[in-house]
Amino acid sequence: MAAVLFEDVFSVAEVDMVKDPKDPSRKIKEKKFDKVSRILCHGENYQTELLLDINSEIYPIQETEKFEMVLAPTLSLDGRPDDGLYHPTGEPSLLDKFEYGMYGKIFKFSEELGKSVVYISFGGLLMALKGEPRIITPQSFEVDSGIYLLIRKL
Repeated sequence: MAAVLFEDVFSVAEVDMVKDPKDPSRKIKEKKFDKVSRILCHGENYQTELLLDINSEIYPIQETEKFEMVLAPTLSLDGRPDDGLYHPTGEPSLLDKFEYGMYGKIFKFSEELGKSVVYISFGGLLMALKGEPRIITPQSFEVDSGIYLLIRKL
C-alpha cells in the first residue's frame, strides 16, 4: 500500500481573493498571475485549512468545487521510495488515480495558535496546510523532504 501522509476532501471557499489594501477587513478578487490561482479550501474530515497555488491554465478550479487531495512521499503503490523524478515505466502508480499532480519540498513546519502548519513549495507554487497537531505532525512532514501533491475533483 502507498505511504500516504495526508488525505482529505476539500471544498474551495475562495479563488484569487486578497485583503483590500484600503480596508483590510474586506477581501477583493485579484489575480496576480495569468496562469496561477491561489485557492483557499476547508477540509471536510479533519477541519484543516488549505492555501494552495495551482496552475489554473491546465487545472482550473472554481469556488464551491470539491476535490480529494493526497500528500505522499512516493508514487509507488507499495511505498517504495523514489528519487522525485517521474519515470513512466507503465507500472501502476498512485498518480493513475488522480487528475493533477505536483512534486515539491517541505520548507517549513510551524505551530501557530495551537495548530500545526506545513509549508511546501512546488517549484514556486506554494502550499500551506493548517490543522490539528495530531493530524499534521513534524514526524510526518519533515523539512527538506520531497512530497507529491495529488488532486482529483469529486
